[in-house]
Amino acid sequence: MTTRQILTLFLATFFSLALTAQDAMPTASDGVTQSADNRRQTTATGPVTVVIGGIYTYTNNSVAYTVSTYTDGGVEKMDVDVPEFTLDKTVVGNLTLGAYTVKGLLYDSGRQGFYRDYSKDGITFHFKCEGSVMNIDGDYEFNSEKPNNILVQLADGKVTTIVNTFQMGAMPFGIVSTFTNTTSGIQNVTSAATADTKTYNLQGQPVGKDAKGLVIQRGRKMLRR
Repeated sequence: MTTRQILTLFLATFFSLALTAQDAMPTASDGVTQSADNRRQTTATGPVTVVIGGIYTYTNNSVAYTVSTYTDGGVEKMDVDVPEFTLDKTVVGNLTLGAYTVKGLLYDSGRQGFYRDYSKDGITFHFKCEGSVMNIDGDYEFNSEKPNNILVQLADGKVTTIVNTFQMGAMPFGIVSTFTNTTSGIQNVTSAATADTKTYNLQGQPVGKDAKGLVIQRGRKMLRR
């Protein structure tokens, strides 16, 4: 048996035991309150690449994330709906990673995008694995002591990449998913956003009425000279 095969067997076995031990964990509040006076929403579609344990790489060529930006107490925030998607023939079987929502991302200039560490938000999601050395189907929490964070980067008002780093329960290794958007920018705007008369830059930040260049007003881009 090769070193890779031994490692694969170890990961699969530990993965199964760790998740089984975490099954049926209690659900906590996500700890985020929202009182938004406007909301702009976009759906981004494209491929997602998933790296398991820093070793194994898999791709789903078509997933769709929904991203909402809004102003809460004068602060620009973002919510991200992480979609359910599948990964076939992985080291531990055919995987289904369930959908969940991360709320309250804030713009981080150092990371050049909207970011949130959701390790302690109490979020749960559905995880399914079948067709290999184990069969698992249940709801799990993210490990509050491990890195669980999401970063959404934009360019010209369009979501370009979403990097989601997470680790479930007592699982001995992390997972990093990197989504690349292949669609255009804002696709639909809620009625609240349409009624909003404020002006924003392409990063979704409020700007003054004299701001020049590309801006967004009533959910539409315009060029001010």
